[in-house]
Amino acid sequence: MARTFCDRGAGNVIVIHHGSGWYTAYYHLRDSHDRCVQEGDSVVAGTRIGHIGATGANSGGWAHLHYEQRYKANGIPTEADREAVHFNGTKYSGTGRTWKDVVSKNC
Repeated sequence: MARTFCDRGAGNVIVIHHGSGWYTAYYHLRDSHDRCVQEGDSVVAGTRIGHIGATGANSGGWAHLHYEQRYKANGIPTEADREAVHFNGTKYSGTGRTWKDVVSKNC
């Protein structure tokens, strides 16, 4: 199930709940947060949810995808609940860190 909203810092946001406390979040999307996915929609693999953009005060002004995979059985996760993400065998984590050279082979 999808949740969509606009946030001052994160810009246009889509959050997809996968069940059992797991969800993914996509920030700084170009188009209006509800252009491709509506609040409450079911989303399956291959569904277009948005386009990479530079919305929100925290985007740095350059188009990119801020992606997070999170888990919290009950409630909204905080910074303490963040886990590192791995792309192509490399671990990426750290508040305020930016990696502009990451190309995922997951897509």
